[in-house]
Amino acid sequence: MRSWRLFFSSVVASVVSVFILVVPFCLFLHFYQGDFFVTASARDSSRGVEVMMYLTPFLWLSAFSSYLIIFRVLKAPSEVIETHQIMKVTLAIFSVLVTLLFLVLFLDGVLYSFIEVFSYFFMVYTLLLIPLIAGLMAGNAVYLKLEKKFNIPKAYSVFYS
Repeated sequence: MRSWRLFFSSVVASVVSVFILVVPFCLFLHFYQGDFFVTASARDSSRGVEVMMYLTPFLWLSAFSSYLIIFRVLKAPSEVIETHQIMKVTLAIFSVLVTLLFLVLFLDGVLYSFIEVFSYFFMVYTLLLIPLIAGLMAGNAVYLKLEKKFNIPKAYSVFYS
């Protein structure tokens, strides 16, 4: 039973986080570029909306798999906003991304510019924390709602884990 709760929590978390990332970007392009459909169908260098429409399914699939792993590894939530869970996830993702950044700069031979690149990386990472935290909270809320609706007695919980 926990697997179905994890599945639906991951679906909701990925949809919320992707739309929190995609919708403001598309609205920014709409107000900055003019008409939404003209921008999406124009064949010049400003095809940001079109790219976002193509990327949204891939973003959703990657977010779904990421949230499925996150919710599977961490213990079951007891609140919607779990600060310990949020800190664990952000620290783990931050360390993985810094390691990848270091590896890319090392392999490219420009390790001397790590501090400059790290400052830009940190700004982008703090902006990406908003969809990550919103997805975690949405996933926790769905998990708790499903747990409350389908309450299984503790004696039978061994068979449904």
